[in-house]
Formats: sequence, structure tokens, C-alpha cells
Amino acid sequence: MFSTSSFVAATAALSLIATSSATESFNPTGNSNVAVYWGQGSNQQRLRTFCDATSIDIIPIGFLTLFPAQGNGFPEENFGNACWGGSYYYGTGSDHANDKLVTQCPTLQEDIPYCQSIGKKIILSLGGESLGYDLNGAAAGTAFADWLWGAYGPPNSSWTGIRPLDRGYSNTTTDTIDIDGFDFDIEHAASDGNSAGYIALINQLRLRFKESSKPRLITGAPQCFLPEANMGAMIQAAQFDILWIQFYNNPSCSARTWANNNANYAKTGVEYPIESFNYDTWVNTILPGGNSSAAKIYIGLEAMPRSGLCTPADVGTNYVNGSEVKNLISAYQKRPHFGGVMLWDATFAINNPCECGPYYDVVKTALNGVTPPALPSKCVISSTVSSTTSKPTSSSSSSSSSTTKVTTTSSSSTSKVSSTSSTATSTPKSSSSSSSTSKPTTTSKTSTSSSVSSTSTVKLLWKGMLVKLIKHLNLKGHLQLIKLQQLGCFEHLKASI
Repeated sequence: MFSTSSFVAATAALSLIATSSATESFNPTGNSNVAVYWGQGSNQQRLRTFCDATSIDIIPIGFLTLFPAQGNGFPEENFGNACWGGSYYYGTGSDHANDKLVTQCPTLQEDIPYCQSIGKKIILSLGGESLGYDLNGAAAGTAFADWLWGAYGPPNSSWTGIRPLDRGYSNTTTDTIDIDGFDFDIEHAASDGNSAGYIALINQLRLRFKESSKPRLITGAPQCFLPEANMGAMIQAAQFDILWIQFYNNPSCSARTWANNNANYAKTGVEYPIESFNYDTWVNTILPGGNSSAAKIYIGLEAMPRSGLCTPADVGTNYVNGSEVKNLISAYQKRPHFGGVMLWDATFAINNPCECGPYYDVVKTALNGVTPPALPSKCVISSTVSSTTSKPTSSSSSSSSSTTKVTTTSSSSTSKVSSTSSTATSTPKSSSSSSSTSKPTTTSKTSTSSSVSSTSTVKLLWKGMLVKLIKHLNLKGHLQLIKLQQLGCFEHLKASI
């Protein structure tokens, strides 16, 4: 008889794919959103690659690394390899050596409308870790807000200035963009001493948002340590919708410290809080009473260990692996203000060598309540199916069992299907988990029909599950194969079918 547990095993085997590929959309009041920064990755893939990743809901693109006062009247766009250097808009000031606004970012200009058409929120980020940007005083902030709205907001015939990201790939089409909001990653103190320029900028953007019915966001990426010297004042005085706090870069308050202190959380369900991981302090003392009191909090994580080491004890990386991030999310997902996870950055996430797929898929899986494998060496899917038959070869009545092991390892993309049968009087001896087979201590002639039946049934099961999955997810062609290959399942499924 075919075991019903095999259906559970087959479903579990495809759960990561289903999580990664089911249609997702940003939920501003939800607690399962994934935000991923894009624009600064080494040899980064184009924006639409990450928009096609259905685990990602919001993409802050960055950065505007200089503001008008430093860029001869215009800001500087720096989106890495997405822009063509050497050609700049002629600034409104007199020092054209400081003209920094590039005239063409071909794939980005083409991809923003595409991304928005499939439901992704694209946020334009200001600042970053680079030196040089500054906003001095409320008047400068208000003027910059009006420029940002005219240049990146909805097209408006009253705006006579430039719109840098319109006109598609070739700069010749009538395509336009309409950004979904603005992000502030301010990592240096403002020269005005009290962030008056940034506060005025955000407040003026809020006023301009009212000119359009489209929902828009103001987001921020403060450092985790408190007090937050560079963004604390603006978080209190201006209204942020989302704060994706950088619980990395700062070992004293990083998510890594929480993971080290809660290694047994999956077993006990008991958190051992440490003061340095200060999510609760942000919620209980920073948000109340200020204009950002309703802001959602995202736990910001590094999407790949920069050292290249995947060992959890490598504290210097601030990296939190798949099983650890599941523990962290389980502990905080239902807490007040929790909105999801932010990742730095897209290129790290898609090239992460420590997980069974892109890190944003791992995080979305965890947000959906599933514990992902922690390391590629553990990217194993196994299914045990048992059947019985009453057709012995001898005159005495005996029972024959057949065990089929289906093991898939993503790192090697190999599959093993083995079958053994034994009489009821034999004593099976389990082999090591690496071989995934049973070895009887005695042998006798029994019918092989149960082995053939089980193997055939498993093949039909895998084929049926795969067909149903593809129909459900509406995956097509090359994308279908990529999704399966990324999770180490395709080679086995192909062999089984």
C-alpha cells in the first residue's frame, strides 16, 4: 500500500520553490515584506532580474550621492554599472566640473516601469555611506523636495526641468517613470546641526504627495545604535512610513549578537533577550511621541557574509544564516511595528554561497513560517516510501517491504533512487544518512514487484507534483528551469520523470 506520508514528503520537497515563486505583493500593514537594496553591487544584474524574484516586494535603488549644492545645481545619480558615464546634464551653477547627473542609465530607465507594472515598489534612495552629500537648512530642503518631485514624480506639464530616468533604454521613447517614494540612508551628520534641511525635505515631499492619488512611501535606513546621531532628529520631527534599521555593520547591536545568544531558540521557543539587539528599544522609546510613531520596523540584515565564510561563529561578518534568520523572525514577527526584513544588497543576496538559493528567497521562506536549510551541503530533499505485498516466493507466509530513497543535493545536482527488499524475518541495519539506503543482514528470494511498483509510483508522484506546481505558479520556459535549478531540484525531477 502506498504511504500517504510520501505526498507530504513530495510537497515539502517543493515547498521552497512554491514559496519563492508564488505571487507576492507589498502589504503596507503586513509583517512578511522583503525589501532589497539595489544599485551598488559589483557586476550587478539589471533591476528587472530582482523584480522578477517574487520573494522581493520593495526595492530601494541607490543612491543620489550628491545633492544640488555639491553637484552644481543637480544631484548625482550613482547606480553603479546601470549608468553610462562621460555624459552629464549641464548644471544650473557655474562650476561645471561638478556636473554629476548622468544623462543615461539605459536598463534602469527601461526597468522601472516594468517593475512597477508587476507590482514592485521602487523607492529612490538618498545618501549612503559615501562622503560629500549635505543638506544645509530648511530652505535648501524644501527646494530639493520640489526638484525631486518634478524630476522623479508623476509627469506634470508645469514642470520644465529635466526628468533623468524617463525616455526608456535609448533615451528616445515617450516612456515616463513615477517613483513610489523616497528613502533616506543618511550616514553623515548634516552641517546645519539639527537636520533642519532633511526635515523640511521630507515635510515638503509629504505635501507634494497629496497632489497625486498614488500611495507613496517615505522610508529610512538608520543605524541600529542609539542614540542615532545622523537620523534621530528627522525620525522624531518628520513622518516615516518604514524604518529598515541596519542591524549589521554595528557589532554592538547586530542581529548576529542575537543569533549567538539564541542558538537553541528553534528547540525551546524561548528568547534570551540581550540589550544590544535593541529592536524593542526602538519600538518603545524612539517611535512613541514622534511623527514616526506609526512607522513599520524592518530588521535590516546583510545578505551575504563579506568575509566569504559561512560559519555562524564568524561574528565579524554580522551575517545570520537561514536557520538563524528563521529563529529571529519567529521571535519578532508578531511584535508591534514589525513589517518585514530589509537586505543589503541584491547582488550579495543572489550570489550568497551559504544558502540553498538567493538569500531573499531564504528570508521570504522564513517569513512564511518555513525553516530553510542552513547550508548548501544540507540542501537535501529525501522521501521514504514503503509498500507491502503478500506474494512470497516460498511456501511459508512472509512479508516483503520495499523502501525507496529519493535524495537530491543541490550542490551536486545528482539524484539517487535505490530500492531494497527483505523478508520479514531478516533484521535490517540502517546505514549512514549519507547513503540513504537500508542494508539487510540476511537475504532471500522475494518478489521484486513491490520495488518496481514503488519506484514507478514515486516517479508518477514527482511528475504529478511538478506538473501541478508549474500550472499553479504559471512558470514558463527558461524561468521554470532556473527556479528549479537554483533550489537543486531540477536534475532529480528530470531523472525521476
